[in-house]
Parts: sequence; structure tokens; C-alpha cells
Amino acid sequence: MTNAEETQKTPEDGKKDWILVYTGAGDQIRVFLKDTLYLKADGGYTKVITAKGEYLKTCQFGLLLKRPGLDIFLRVHKSFAVNKDKVEGTHNGCVLMAGREITIGRTYKAIFDDWFGGL
Repeated sequence: MTNAEETQKTPEDGKKDWILVYTGAGDQIRVFLKDTLYLKADGGYTKVITAKGEYLKTCQFGLLLKRPGLDIFLRVHKSFAVNKDKVEGTHNGCVLMAGREITIGRTYKAIFDDWFGGL
């Protein structure tokens, strides 16, 4: 399957709304971006974390974040990007979401604070 085939566009805004990922069993499934909690760098791959589980995307973290439609994610650390719609709050320099804490890196703190403080 090509990159063009692996994403679907919504008719109203032209943004991608899902990506293909691999399960632990090696199957490929579609994960909707709105259901994704956060993305985590994992070498040359990216872990896609949802409330249902963790999946693997065969694309480098930095390259994946540059794809159109992934602007719902905010990079908060060199290895993490969070779904803006899933952020519940902050505590001791961490993003809180679905019972998890993601550390906010020094490089990304001002960007996060601008976004979070502007809500």
C-alpha cells in the first residue's frame, strides 16, 4: 500500500483522519487520529498510543509529525507529541491525559505554555 492509499481525507477540510499501524501480532489496522492519545519516538519507528493499546507506525517520529493532518498533535518533548484534544491538564512539568503523564521537555515548554495558556 502506498502512502497516498494509507490515509483518508475528510471531505470538509481535506485533512487525513487515520493512519495505518501494525499491531503486536503484525497485522495492519487503521487507527483514527482523534482516538490517539499521543505519539512516541521509537528509533526509526513511531509508537501510536490509544486508550485501547499501543501500535507501531513504520515512519520516523519527526517525519510523521510533518505530514498534513497531524496538526492535532503538539510536540512536547523530543520523543513525544500529544493529541491536543486529549490534554486534561498539567502537573509538575508533565502533561496529564487519560491517567498518564508525559514530560514536557525544556525546549518545548514555552510552545506548550503558549498553546495551553491560550485555551
